[in-house]
Amino acid sequence: MNQTDLERDVESKLENAGKDVTLQSSKEELRWEWRMTAPFPQEWPSRGSVIFYAYARAIDLLAITSGEHRGSLWARVTVDADKMHSTLTILRPDILLLNGRQGVRPLTQDEAALFSLNAYELLSKTGTEDGDRTIRAYYCLQQALGKIPEEVKPSHPEFFEWLQCGTAA
Repeated sequence: MNQTDLERDVESKLENAGKDVTLQSSKEELRWEWRMTAPFPQEWPSRGSVIFYAYARAIDLLAITSGEHRGSLWARVTVDADKMHSTLTILRPDILLLNGRQGVRPLTQDEAALFSLNAYELLSKTGTEDGDRTIRAYYCLQQALGKIPEEVKPSHPEFFEWLQCGTAA
């Protein structure tokens, strides 16, 4: 299985599992869909195995804005780089809608270019000066944009300590 097939496998597993997950909310006007995080290294420094997380995002159909509501993490997909195999774990079958709305802002041209990079490939370049700088920039941008759920950080403490987002690296 190559990298593209593996990414499709992860997305397929999450899409199928998402059909059985329900959003707990008293607001009927919320339309939810799942989102997948960028991959996080299973261990740091990375040896290739990564973990993706799925979380819900909800759009209020009666209050159209550029913001969205975010729900709790509901699934984790662990990708074993050696075996090129992925394993799905359902963290919770019911998604709790978190309070507040998360907005978005326009990206600069440099941010858009950074955001378009393949994080899975980036993690394979760890240990080089350019690779490390790009990994830090990519994940710190993800964090600044609210694309990294806070619940992910305790599972990857060495990686987030290394990133030093918001501090002089």
